[in-house]
Amino acid sequence: MKKLLIPFAIVVVAAVGVSWYAFVKIPQQVESKFLASLPPGIEVSYENFGVNVFSQEATLSNFSVNHREFPLNFTANTATFSEKEKGQFTVKMKMLYLNSTETNNEMSIGRLSVDSIQRDRITTISKAFRQGQSEGWNALILAPNGLLKGVLLNDLQVQNQKMKYSLSSFSLGEFGNRRIDDIKITKFVFETKNDIGSPNHLKISDLKIDNLPLLDLSQSENILLKQFTSGDVNIGEIQITGIDYLENNYKGTREVIVDNVELKSTEIAKTANGTNYPKFIKLTVQGAKVPLAEFPSNSQPKIKELIQADTIGINFGIQFDADHTNNSASANISLGAKRLGDVNLSVSLVNVPKNLYELGTSTVNSRNIAIKQLLKQGKLSDITIGYEEKGGVARMLEMQAKEEGTSPHKLTEKMIIIAQSDAKKSGSKQEQEIAEQLAVFLRNPKSLSINSKPIQPIALQIFPEMFLFDRGKLTELLDIKVVVNK
Repeated sequence: MKKLLIPFAIVVVAAVGVSWYAFVKIPQQVESKFLASLPPGIEVSYENFGVNVFSQEATLSNFSVNHREFPLNFTANTATFSEKEKGQFTVKMKMLYLNSTETNNEMSIGRLSVDSIQRDRITTISKAFRQGQSEGWNALILAPNGLLKGVLLNDLQVQNQKMKYSLSSFSLGEFGNRRIDDIKITKFVFETKNDIGSPNHLKISDLKIDNLPLLDLSQSENILLKQFTSGDVNIGEIQITGIDYLENNYKGTREVIVDNVELKSTEIAKTANGTNYPKFIKLTVQGAKVPLAEFPSNSQPKIKELIQADTIGINFGIQFDADHTNNSASANISLGAKRLGDVNLSVSLVNVPKNLYELGTSTVNSRNIAIKQLLKQGKLSDITIGYEEKGGVARMLEMQAKEEGTSPHKLTEKMIIIAQSDAKKSGSKQEQEIAEQLAVFLRNPKSLSINSKPIQPIALQIFPEMFLFDRGKLTELLDIKVVVNK
């Protein structure tokens, strides 16, 4: 029996020793290492410090952080840390509270997690901020890739006496190397009160940004513009859905609602001088609901009669393409109004001056010179105007007929006779053909396309004079073609 008890006792003692080392000694060592790794100036307090030996995680309860030189207090119900690799930590926190004596802001966060934090870089940035705000921002902007990775935040609320904002979730893929990648925000709400105590708000359902440059906004406009055109920064695709902007002032209430805003990622090209410029940009705005109060007061009665509503639904889009290798540039602009129609304008230019592609690095005077050069030497190679009827033309004919005391049919025929008469007087066969096509459209408005693609591009500088004094010749040079109801 004694022979059996001795090995058993040894096992028990060994187990106790291992347990003591694993659950007492190791936590003490981890705690000491954690405190020693804190950046200078940071003070922490907590009720309990626990270590999960198996997952190698340290958990602190009722965790509090202060910095001796920053007016910020930070507390969390629980905070969990683990070291993935040397100098890289993961963080998970629940029920965070932050307040600042400098801004009087109070902040709460339901849950925060960070997959990776570079401790040494955070320490370097903290030291830079102690030297000054400019030095701190510079260190933050110059931080390498992977300063932060996999940030996820839920249930954020910030408020002070003047404003409050909240969001359901915020996440970013990576922070560092002058940019923030893969940003996502859901259910953002910003609320404030104006001088007369009325509420204003901005609400966004979803916001997604592929990548966003990290800039020191205290720099001048020219410096920031040069950073963009030098290729140091680039903005990826941006998508915003469910925008609701409400403002109250002494004039009344104004509210603008937008279903969707999307900025396609810009394509950057480089000139022979090494200057970067946007080769491709595309912006679309869908489902904008604009109140009549946003329009000039003298035009509001006519617009209301036209749309028969207090708000007008608008879709808008713009696309810009440029290529310095063949001195070309083009733009496509679309504008649609609910219950009225859709208009599209497409313009292509050639012989664009070289310095127009370098506006980002130019002075204001140089930019003005470049624009004047464009008007002087630029040439039109293609222009198209398109229209799709959704009730606007028919409604305007009704309104004008009512004003003149006639019927829409009689007014239409009157307009056709005038257009055909003017075309006949011009002696231009092309103008007469255009007038015939317009007559078809006015009698049955569905769609209209006016295109000009001259055999030889036409200099922009001749347009004003020819439009005023030789419109027939200008029409022939433009080689205008009209297509209706196709």
